[in-house]
Amino acid sequence: MTLLALDEADPVAGDRIEHGSVIPAETIPWIRRLGVTVVTQPHFPVERIREYAADVHADDRAHPYRCRTLAEAGVPLAAGTDAPYGTHDAWAVMRAAITRDDGESIGPQAALRLFLGRARYPARIRKLRVGAAADLCLLHVPLREALDALSADVVRAAYIGGREIAP
Repeated sequence: MTLLALDEADPVAGDRIEHGSVIPAETIPWIRRLGVTVVTQPHFPVERIREYAADVHADDRAHPYRCRTLAEAGVPLAAGTDAPYGTHDAWAVMRAAITRDDGESIGPQAALRLFLGRARYPARIRKLRVGAAADLCLLHVPLREALDALSADVVRAAYIGGREIAP
């Protein structure tokens, strides 16, 4: 139904599917053609495995919160924590995205990219510009070590709009 509505309305820049929870494989080419971003929560199947087994229809259990198949198909992809309904820890979401055992796992760099977008365009990676107020996460280890750890323990400081927040 969502895809029919988007198709009818002619998607514009910034349109997206939030909570891409059940995306059957046959709809992926359609989503790609529409050019809309899918925002997923790859940790939900990990955090809520018991609830999914009990509450999600058997036909839908093969499609939850896709990552790898969407990325490989060229669908713009981003992730969120969906706090307070899921963890508030983006690092935990990234860990879940790389350790999934349902064929939807992605690599650490791809998991990090899920969180590097802008609010309006979450799949477009932000770039720093001289003089601009930054949204920035400073690490006290090299990036490859941070991607191995995927833990908030590697954060030295974080800034939103140029203002420091507690790490």
